[in-house]
Amino acid sequence: MEDFHEFRKRVAFLGCLNALAQTLLKITSPGIPDFYQGTELWDFSLVDPDNRRPVDFEKRDRLIEELKSREVEMPGELLKDLVSNWQDGRIKLYLIRKALNFRLEHHELFAAGEYIPLEGMGRRREYVVAFARRQRRQWAIVAVPRFAAGLLRKQKSSSPACAWPALKIALPAECPKRWRNVFTSKTISARRVANGQEAILLNGMLGTFPAILLEPVSE
Repeated sequence: MEDFHEFRKRVAFLGCLNALAQTLLKITSPGIPDFYQGTELWDFSLVDPDNRRPVDFEKRDRLIEELKSREVEMPGELLKDLVSNWQDGRIKLYLIRKALNFRLEHHELFAAGEYIPLEGMGRRREYVVAFARRQRRQWAIVAVPRFAAGLLRKQKSSSPACAWPALKIALPAECPKRWRNVFTSKTISARRVANGQEAILLNGMLGTFPAILLEPVSE
């Protein structure tokens, strides 16, 4: 039983990473994102009728207000709390709120913007899914890890604080060079790599929050 619980903890953490990645992809990919009521937090329902149980909307309203308040007062501490306590589901609610608000603020970008697949670079290039959205001078970049079990297989701990292996994505020549992470407010600049192409390193950002949504920063 002890061995099983250790295995369960690791599978649950990897499931969290996959769920956050899928949620961000759903919100930012071409099309209209669809949510089951109640899945703003972790939900382990399988099929009818379990997925039709009443939703505690008051709890979700309360959590959103707490997130908004703490984001203003202590944004860094909030992120650490969400990542360290990912089991309670607030990290998913935070991602949904931030990404949907960003989508609302950039309606034309997501309603009619071009979808530009971005390639991973280096020996771990298959471990990232990334794309850009472009509408005239508006841009956004989305990047999430994939195959997390293989990517983190050398990590002995399933702790969110584990070091992320180096991941990077190539940028189109015409896109901006400086970006702000919508989830963390941290900025990052593209780097010129060996072949002369511009690239963004992801591992530092993933160490703070396990999904990435970038908007351009004015030069």
